[in-house]
Amino acid sequence: MTNTDGTKEKLVLPMENSSDEKLWDYLLSKGIDKEVINTCIARQILYESKPYHNIVYIGYDRKMRPEYAEYQSVFQEQIHGTVRGSDRRYGFQITCKDSRSLHVFETPLDLLSYATLLKMTGKPWKKMNLLALTGIYRSKKNGRVMMPLALKEFLTSHPEVHDIFLHFEESKQGTKQPSQSSRR
Repeated sequence: MTNTDGTKEKLVLPMENSSDEKLWDYLLSKGIDKEVINTCIARQILYESKPYHNIVYIGYDRKMRPEYAEYQSVFQEQIHGTVRGSDRRYGFQITCKDSRSLHVFETPLDLLSYATLLKMTGKPWKKMNLLALTGIYRSKKNGRVMMPLALKEFLTSHPEVHDIFLHFEESKQGTKQPSQSSRR
């Protein structure tokens, strides 16, 4: 986000709550694995805010500075949004520098659900690159859909990635599209 004087607006993260009790209750109710939650908390990419008890998902730049954050209410799922000053090039992610593939999701909760499924089936979820996008964009000039900024930045920062797996669902009439994959 840019200020009226052309300078970038600074990201100010919501205050962290002293307890993650509501975060745990919410994510466990969604079936997210305890180790997945603990890993995200330990990596400081997930926490519970105060005073509203929202879950905050954080995206970091290459120098490990928080540059993006989005929040999700633990009380009303329709309450969610992006924190002011967020840079959409940096989405919520779990990364492994040795992985040559990337799994892309629409939301952080989709990412956490997939990590949980991988863990349940004995797959090494910590050794994969998982990225939640910060939105899909349409050009104002020609109306064409553009590559999401978080995906573009991730691929620029991780040239070792050659395989991309998209995990999206279509919302029309409750139908879901199967995952698709592509080679870079």
